[in-house]
Amino acid sequence: MTMMSFRLFLFFFFLMSFAASQERDSLETLISKEKNAEKRADLMLELADYLSDVDTVEAIVYIKKAQKIIPKNNKVLQGKVSFTFGQQFFGVELKKAQKFYKRAINLLENQQTKDSYILMARAWHNYAAQEQYQDNSDIFISIILNKSIPLAAKAGRKDLEAQNLNDIGSEMYNRKLYEKSISYFDQSLKTIEKEPENYNVLERKIEFNVNAAQSYLYLNNSAKAKKYLQSAEAIIRRYPQNPLAVSFYLVTAKYFQMNEDYEN
Repeated sequence: MTMMSFRLFLFFFFLMSFAASQERDSLETLISKEKNAEKRADLMLELADYLSDVDTVEAIVYIKKAQKIIPKNNKVLQGKVSFTFGQQFFGVELKKAQKFYKRAINLLENQQTKDSYILMARAWHNYAAQEQYQDNSDIFISIILNKSIPLAAKAGRKDLEAQNLNDIGSEMYNRKLYEKSISYFDQSLKTIEKEPENYNVLERKIEFNVNAAQSYLYLNNSAKAKKYLQSAEAIIRRYPQNPLAVSFYLVTAKYFQMNEDYEN
């Protein structure tokens, strides 16, 4: 990592930390004000999901608090409890994480609601990710294609559907199958092409464009890479503090290094 890359990393790390702190404070405020037990439990699980990347001990405290006030007949929230427990072991205790994700799926599979489809799509994705960590990437791809993507589509969540396609593209990139990776990145972009331009959708567009550009650079096709980088740049100019900007600048630096195209 160059000194410039390191400085960019520190700058965006600071921004991400600040944004995360605001998100936590916002959730804690909402929890303190919510009178409805089920809604309060749902917010506690949202906070626990966020804390899974920060403080798993505190996250588990919130999960257990939520668990105590969720009615036994609310299978969606019961499923969310199991899913959020799984998040605490993601990428660390793989089999334990999978056990919780599978329990969540079992609780949710007969609940025909948008929330249950979204949660099952996420649970199957994260179950599959544990297989990927164990070098079972073919199983990962199969689950994403046959479980996560159909459920995201059933829920009408184009952003979630696109993210799953992107993840397959990233797996193809890791295998150095750059043309295949681009086809999935393009599918991701097409999936959210007509979605309302909220922050989440625009962030995904940055990610997918940068990923496609990087694959094209490995194919030595700078002209195509430039097109995707320009698309990402147009969004970043509107949201310069977006954390994904750092990956854009790193890939752009690689493009310049290959082409010495500093003026265009």
